[in-house]
Amino acid sequence: KFASLIITKTINAGLPREATPAIKIDYEKEKLTGFLVDAKYKLFLGNTIIEIENQAEITIAEEMMSDQEWQIIRKAQDSTKLDSDPQLLTIPKRQAIPENSIKSVDESILGKKDGQLQGVLSTMEYRLIGTTEWIVGTDSGVIANLESGEYEIRYRGSNSLQTFHGTLLKKTIKQGKQELEKNYTVVFDSTGGSIVKNQQVKRGSPIIKPKNPTREGYKFDGWFTERELINAWDFTTTITEDIILYAKWEKNQEETIPTSPEGN
Repeated sequence: KFASLIITKTINAGLPREATPAIKIDYEKEKLTGFLVDAKYKLFLGNTIIEIENQAEITIAEEMMSDQEWQIIRKAQDSTKLDSDPQLLTIPKRQAIPENSIKSVDESILGKKDGQLQGVLSTMEYRLIGTTEWIVGTDSGVIANLESGEYEIRYRGSNSLQTFHGTLLKKTIKQGKQELEKNYTVVFDSTGGSIVKNQQVKRGSPIIKPKNPTREGYKFDGWFTERELINAWDFTTTITEDIILYAKWEKNQEETIPTSPEGN
């Protein structure tokens, strides 16, 4: 048999695909960025599908942080192209601070604001519940001079470490006990004058000015805070400790009697 006639068939080139997406995670703002505003995208994870259109970025939903690999495709804009090859992007979970790594120290006295959080490192941040500002921890991990209340602590979001803000750990700084009312003793040292009774004065109250002491041949000239009689005491001043006040005296001038011309 002779060879058959040649039949020519043409295989057309396939349609080009859209460019594979290059979506990035902004860990600090918790967003997916890099979407083209004039393009359409689909994000797939199992049966979960998220459609993206007319957005340059989207907020990462809590359920998306799962340590699982998402597929992101750019959809074909028209019939001249095919959908892109998928970009594979793993979105990690939030980190949790171990419960026993953070300790709280309660306020010593009610209202003193000397509570502490210990273990809050510079990779973490904290805030008093009810406030909005997050405050960065310290290299030593000790946060001092805190008021009583409930605090939230978490890892800081970091693009360099590729970690989101961590899950919230709560610690409570308890109120201190009411300080017992304290009295202080005021001793009046009349330094040779008449006796002046001591006073018991409540903390934060002024001393009641006593009746001036007397001393034969002298004039009383006030109460002073030291035996050397340098600083006069101001009786509007409140006291916070036991104190001794010292009397100051000025010697009376001796009265001179004039003599008669004859000297008698």
